[in-house]
Amino acid sequence: MTHLEWLRTVSPSPMLTENALRLLQSGAFYIHGRDKFYRPAFVMDGRVMAELAKKEPDMMTPEVFQ
Repeated sequence: MTHLEWLRTVSPSPMLTENALRLLQSGAFYIHGRDKFYRPAFVMDGRVMAELAKKEPDMMTPEVFQ
């Protein structure tokens, strides 16, 4: 019952800002296979993030990474 009450109060859409969505769609983060325990291997491409930080510094704010 507690879970159903919580489910009714949760917003159905993700609460990502426009900058966070642009960062996710930039290719700086991706999943590259799985490890031996079948957990996804998450990769951050630092080169892409550095280029984005130079081009669009407003995209690399602490609020984007929350």
